[in-house]
Amino acid sequence: VGGAILISWLGYAFTDYQQYSGALYAIVLILLLLFLPGGLAAGLEGRYVDALRLRVRGFVSRLAARVPLLGRWSTSRGANSDHAKPSLTILDVAGRGMPLAEAIERWRMGASDDSGPSVPRDPASFLRLEEVSVFFGGVAAVDKVSLTFEEGAISGLLGPNGAGKTTLFNVISGLQKPSKGHLWFREQPIDGCRPENVSRMGIARTFQNLRLFGNMSVLENVMVGRHRHEKAGFLTAGLGLQAKEERESRRRSLDALSVVGLEHMADRPVAALPYGQQRLTEIARALATEPRLLLLDEPAAGMNATEKVQLVERVAAIRKAGVTVIMVEHDLGMVMGITDNVSVLDFGRLMANGHPTAVQADPAVIEAYVGVKHGDQYGLDETTLRAAEEARARRDSGGAPVLEVRNLCTDYGSISAIRDISLRVFPGEIVAVLGSNGAGKTTLLRTISGLLRAREGSVLYQGRDVSRMPPKDIADLGIGQVPEGRHIFPTLSVWDNLMLGTVCRQDKSGIREDLDWVFELFPVLAERREQRAGTMSGGQQQMLAIGRGLMGRPKVLLLDEPSMGLAPQNVEIIFKALVKLNTQGLTMLVVEQNAKMLLSIAHHAFVLQTGRVALSGSATDLACDERVKGLYLGHADEVCAEDDLNASISSGKERV
Repeated sequence: VGGAILISWLGYAFTDYQQYSGALYAIVLILLLLFLPGGLAAGLEGRYVDALRLRVRGFVSRLAARVPLLGRWSTSRGANSDHAKPSLTILDVAGRGMPLAEAIERWRMGASDDSGPSVPRDPASFLRLEEVSVFFGGVAAVDKVSLTFEEGAISGLLGPNGAGKTTLFNVISGLQKPSKGHLWFREQPIDGCRPENVSRMGIARTFQNLRLFGNMSVLENVMVGRHRHEKAGFLTAGLGLQAKEERESRRRSLDALSVVGLEHMADRPVAALPYGQQRLTEIARALATEPRLLLLDEPAAGMNATEKVQLVERVAAIRKAGVTVIMVEHDLGMVMGITDNVSVLDFGRLMANGHPTAVQADPAVIEAYVGVKHGDQYGLDETTLRAAEEARARRDSGGAPVLEVRNLCTDYGSISAIRDISLRVFPGEIVAVLGSNGAGKTTLLRTISGLLRAREGSVLYQGRDVSRMPPKDIADLGIGQVPEGRHIFPTLSVWDNLMLGTVCRQDKSGIREDLDWVFELFPVLAERREQRAGTMSGGQQQMLAIGRGLMGRPKVLLLDEPSMGLAPQNVEIIFKALVKLNTQGLTMLVVEQNAKMLLSIAHHAFVLQTGRVALSGSATDLACDERVKGLYLGHADEVCAEDDLNASISSGKERV
């Protein structure tokens, strides 16, 4: 009401300055955004305002008893109450004050928990898929898949990129309607349900690509998951009068954050968290819905070995609380160690289903998932080795670097993300940037490309200071970036996405030639040039993101986690392409979690720790340096977390 009065008054006040009214309105709105970003109500404080709010709240509460519209108008939209809320969830374990470590230890030791859930194991009555098929045009993403999933178990869904795993998750969660077939969840048909109704029945999920609200805090993102439990009508919520319900949602959301170990970061902007912790935030949001079934799509993508150890323990604790888990994951060791049952898809069809040990030994599964060739070196022929020697010679000769970072410092608000970083990249090199999540790798790339403004220091490209230039001008000079998470445009075709990479080019005549070059590098893009990018697999989307970056004809290409979330077969394709591009003269600065793989093709490497360069040297030397283990995994005592992960997995099957 106050806002309407103010805007009306401004309309009258500006009548004498009609020609300037647009500019005056703009100035007023900008001032409001700067000084009252929450609006007039958020800027008004004091006992009189509080007293007025109490009076209005009391009036609406009395009115709510008489007018149904103000009460719970959404109850009719939910599913059967027996299926809407589980008897006990992981939040109940956390809400009782049981520390996560204690819950995990009790689960490991097989101790009985009298307050725990009694989980029946009848797969036919839990989740059942019968002849499910999904077609995108003439492409069968899922082809006649029939599966049952047992309640209270951890099940794995494996297969190479493009096998149809995420599409099957979309069908289960209601985001994609099956072209054929039927699905039942706890004896209720769900193949025609909308996503919100599927969620109310007790199915929650995470996504292959992060779906977080970047302008909200960690806690606010998790509170979104509480929507199905809130009873306030739209008028009550719109007037902000659901304080009791809000407090309960906040408390339960903090419980969910404590399960994944992020309760101390509740008030931080989610965009300021490293990728691994953003993944955990998404899991916490799913847990906040208090599900019976949790679908995890690539939960370990972008995580280092230390974080994977923690993820294994948290998934174990979630299962202990009675939540059934189905996970898509490319880390075979992790999946095989903690799952009760594994299903493998290939080209949309069910290839194998059964005990993890039997599936892991299936030759057809190995060939489809891993590929014929998989090793530490990617096409290191005579030409590649000669190019590597030339790159090392240029660095050793003390020549001019093509890209130089000097004493760079970048902040997220009051948080210092990178501090006093200096490095040099010479023409024709592949330079690796390693480090644990949160070390500052992505921040470094975003600062170089101009997406973030450095507080101190400078970035020099061919001797020219570009640290204060806008991103478009930096791209015009020849610095391209393939971002973490791909960031393709899902509703546009492959062709349109590639063409977007040419918007900064002055030379338009060579676009057709460059398209042919990208299609030669990644033949699958040529086959799917008219397909919507959002319907492609994660591996194909990564190839598209790299192809789009190449269409700008960069002289230096920044790649952020090019192998993240990809099956080994597609990782091999990506790394072979990087080697080929390098032999053709492209200079690359690459951030990658898989240190061993990147060091096998890189010429020089830098290891970051807490925003600083902790170690640097030739890739060959660092590949054999034991100090990299401690720095890369975030351990000062150089304890190898990979060993912890292997130990955790090796005993995981027995515990399950």
